[in-house]
This record gives sequence, structure tokens and C-alpha cells, in this order.
Amino acid sequence: MFCRKCGTQLKDGARFCTNCGAQIEVKKPVEEPKPVEEPKPVEEPKPVEEPKPVVTPVSAEKKKFPIWIIILIIVVAAAIVVGCFMVKKFHKSSSDTVTEQTETSTDEDETTKSLTKVDPFDGLNVTFGGTAKDAYVTWTYDGNLDFLTDTSFTTDTYNGLKSGDSIVVKVSYSAEDAAKEGYEFLQTEYPYTCNVTETASSDEGDDEDEDEEDEEEVDSSSTDYIIEGITDTYLTESDLEDYTEDELSKGRNEVYARYGYVFTTKTELNDYFAQFDWYEPDSSLSAEDIHSMFNKYEKKNVDLISIYEDQ
Repeated sequence: MFCRKCGTQLKDGARFCTNCGAQIEVKKPVEEPKPVEEPKPVEEPKPVEEPKPVVTPVSAEKKKFPIWIIILIIVVAAAIVVGCFMVKKFHKSSSDTVTEQTETSTDEDETTKSLTKVDPFDGLNVTFGGTAKDAYVTWTYDGNLDFLTDTSFTTDTYNGLKSGDSIVVKVSYSAEDAAKEGYEFLQTEYPYTCNVTETASSDEGDDEDEDEEDEEEVDSSSTDYIIEGITDTYLTESDLEDYTEDELSKGRNEVYARYGYVFTTKTELNDYFAQFDWYEPDSSLSAEDIHSMFNKYEKKNVDLISIYEDQ
């Protein structure tokens, strides 16, 4: 773009010349007429088609069995497996039982054949002491069977015997325990007869003054018990009412002393019973050993006195 008067080149759109100051006329471009567009024909609306339901084809692979058929098949299969297991276990158990019974029977036969038959009363020395009207029995075992001792034998009546009375001594060692030692007992009980013939004597010529002087002393040869009937009758509480506490204690412990018990707690009882000729202490015997020797009256009466003393 140039100035018409001075010819100076100007910037496009300048309205005045920068050199001479003349006004610059700007020619507006002539716009070409726009072509008239013909109206487009109006299209008629197409009818709306209803959507067709989509049908998915079912393939053969996707077809399924009813659920109850599947459950039934699983139950039947499980029942078959469990049944086979139980049958197998039953046959095995029966076989093991038969084998075990056969082995047990064989072992018992072999054990029975290998047992040595012995008489446990060989070596048992039974002795009766006391008097013909009030005797007692004791024994010692000197046999060859190491597993038998004096306490391996028992009887129902240990004292309060009379001459001619019979007692039965039994082996308290069981046949099963004897078999474990390799022995079989030929007999487990044996009868014995009391053979005491001597009678108690009294010194009728003792001076009366001497008797009075020794009135409180106990006759060392006496076979009378402190508590009357403790060895041969069943006592009741009314029978014990007339005895003092000291007499009840000594009377109860006298039953133990008659079998040779050595007292470890009330040691003064050892000194008391030592004055009697019949007291033969045996420290190898425990209270349980002595109690097992009691007859039925002694067991019941000793327990009764113990209860009565605690009241």
C-alpha cells in the first residue's frame, strides 16, 4: 500500500501517510453476491419399527441336567464308596479278631503247659497258742516259693479258738499272679485243727495282802481282753458305754498287739503290752497286714470303737 501523493509505502490499513500526512482512502472490497440456495425438500418421517425380540440360540453345549439328578448321582456314588470301605474294614477286623483269638488261645495253652504245679502249703508252719478255751493261731512260711510270705495266707478266725476247733487257711496270692511267676497252685486252702490242750492255772495260795498290793497290776499271763467279747461277738455302742477313753484306746490297740504289731506313733503302748507274755512284737508287719488278719468280729468291732472314740 502506497501514498497517492508522495508515493511512500505505508502499512496495510493506515489511514494517514506517515510522510506527507495525506489521508489515505481505503477501498472496500466488493463482495460478490452469494448464490441463493434452493430450499431442500422436506423428507417425510419414516415409520418407527417395533424392536424384534432377540432370540439367543441355545447351543447343545449349554444345555444342563436338572439339579436333582446331579445330587442323586453324587449321593449314590458316595454311598458306594462308603459301602466298599466298610466291607473292607469289616473283613479286616474279623480277620484280625480271629488271628488274635488264635494267638491268645495258643499263648494260654503254652503258658498252661509250662506252669510248674506246686502246693503253696508246703513250708507253711501253723502254730496254735493260748489255752484250750481261748487259743489263737499264727504261722510262718519257710517254703521255696520266693513270692510267698507269711502275709500271703489268711483265715477267718485268728483267735478265740477252742481245742478241737477247725479253721481254713487260704492263699491270698491270686492264681493269675502265681501264673506270672510260672507256677500253678494245686490247692488254695487247707484245714487245720486247734490242738491246744493246756488250761489256765490260778494261784490259789497267794496271800490276800499280796493280792491287794498288786491289785492295780495286770496279770502278765492273762488271756482276757480289756474289752470283753471284742474277738467273738459283734459289739454295740451300748457295750462300750462303761469303758473309759483310756480303756477303749488300749482295748482297740490290744487286738493289733495280739498279732505282734509294733506301735510307731503311740510308742508307750509297746511298753504297756510288753508286760504280757503273749505279746511278741514283729516290726515287719504293718497295720494293714495286721488288719487283714482280723476275723470278722475283730474287724467290725475295731472300726466301731474308732468311730465311738471320735464322737
